[in-house]
Amino acid sequence: MSKEISVTFNWCDAEISPMVWYEPVVYVTKSGKMGVFKDTVSWTGGDPKKVELHHSNWEWLREKYNIAYWAYQKDVIPNKD
Repeated sequence: MSKEISVTFNWCDAEISPMVWYEPVVYVTKSGKMGVFKDTVSWTGGDPKKVELHHSNWEWLREKYNIAYWAYQKDVIPNKD
């Protein structure tokens, strides 16, 4: 016997960058495909563990994957209530 679970969330337009770089992001491309990024972080050379060298790589990801909409993965996954 299966149980349906409903989740309500809002998609963000890809023109708006995710504010929390270290959160997984679910996205939809302009051709209707979906994907997940573990984060949207990149770094400027040197040691990738140094947070001060990190920056958002959203603009590059948006263009490369032709992203139309995104949401944080945690908002898409149902609560275990």
